[in-house]
Amino acid sequence: MSAPGTSDEIFQWFRGEKINISYAIKDTFPFLYLLRDKKRISEEDFKKWCDKVIAQPNDISKVVYDVLESIQTNVLAIKEIFCKENLEAYQNLQPLYESLENVLQHAQNSPVAVPGSSKVLQGEMKKPASPGEQQRKGMQNNEIQDLSVEVRTLKVRCGRSKGVFYKKRFIAGESRKCIKDPDGKWFTPSEFKAKGGYKSSKGWRSCIRCVGISLEALIKWGEILKPQPESSRM
Repeated sequence: MSAPGTSDEIFQWFRGEKINISYAIKDTFPFLYLLRDKKRISEEDFKKWCDKVIAQPNDISKVVYDVLESIQTNVLAIKEIFCKENLEAYQNLQPLYESLENVLQHAQNSPVAVPGSSKVLQGEMKKPASPGEQQRKGMQNNEIQDLSVEVRTLKVRCGRSKGVFYKKRFIAGESRKCIKDPDGKWFTPSEFKAKGGYKSSKGWRSCIRCVGISLEALIKWGEILKPQPESSRM
């Protein structure tokens, strides 16, 4: 069960994002089927929504919005939207998922929050306590990685794309190819952002993440040194 206040944060965020969520979900599978299988909606409602999609094949977003309206007071159903299967099927859900995580983390850090009340929807993740710590660890999907500045490489991801971030290459300039994917291909941060499906999004620093923590935060905390300006390298 969520700690006091956590559900309220989720409901408030969800009410403001229903339109964006409905546009992010392009078809009813696996979205609607998972809600049915996890018993977040009834079999009768499932058939009703399926019939609506058949009747309105060019207006799926409106049907999805109606589904969201029907579950907007069910925190378990809202969490189910951001399960692993849906995040893999609908790439545009990822930024919304990260937005909700940020809301919950903010609630956790609030002076009136109950310690440990904020949990990300697929596990638990703690924000590093202070920039002065030598060992920073993040956890997402049971993966633990040392984020300290001494570590030379970091496992990163952007949308569906995964890679290894090489700090030394990055320090030489953010236009350098510093991220290598599993196939051995090198990318600049901007190219990796585009590969992950966020070509139109502004700023690779917030899109590329290491165990749930953005590169923007790691640079801010000093765990990744800032790249040298082009003029100084010349």
